[in-house]
Amino acid sequence: MQDKALAAFDALLEAMNSEKAQLSDAVVEATLERQPDKAEQLANKVKHVEHLMKQVQRLREAWERLDEAGSTSTIETNRVDERETRAGDNEDAPELAVVEQLFGGRRRRRRGPRGAVNKTPQRAYRVPILEALERLGGRGRMREVLNIVYEKMKDRLTEDDVKPLPSGSEIRWANTAMWERKWMVNNGLLRDDSPTGVWEMTDKGRAYLERVRREGEGKIC
Repeated sequence: MQDKALAAFDALLEAMNSEKAQLSDAVVEATLERQPDKAEQLANKVKHVEHLMKQVQRLREAWERLDEAGSTSTIETNRVDERETRAGDNEDAPELAVVEQLFGGRRRRRRGPRGAVNKTPQRAYRVPILEALERLGGRGRMREVLNIVYEKMKDRLTEDDVKPLPSGSEIRWANTAMWERKWMVNNGLLRDDSPTGVWEMTDKGRAYLERVRREGEGKIC
């Protein structure tokens, strides 16, 4: 009986984690498409799912100790909601957890008092964006492109890059990449008539990338 219950807990946690991943995808899409209200709503849902998952995990652990204790801990079970609600007040912004899950990032240590922001320059995203599109055959959905961009740049990103902007609705590095994408569209490196959510390289963008490779990025950017 206990094994069946544990399997049920595991199945529930797996289903909740799948839902969390889908919500996380939606947060990033809404954030990068500049829909802050929608992003905030979805991010709050992610946070609530995370809290519920912690509650289920604690109940699973209590159930697993059933044989040792002789009975479940009623006091611990009843206090799960209260304890997890208090713990949530001290957690990092939910967008950080989203980025960590989606892009495999390592959470940086928090800074002390707010000072000058140490961010990667916008132009540094130009070549990685073009290389990502090249890998995808010239065009790709925003999240596909940003996955590859992050893979290429994760070792260069600063502590500030992986934190939310003061508004709390966007992660700094993704926001900077979006601004660079806009610059690239305005300057003809990316198409300006692609479907919503799709990034597409132009012939000029391909020529730029080849030139960078021939002459060195520092001479062009």
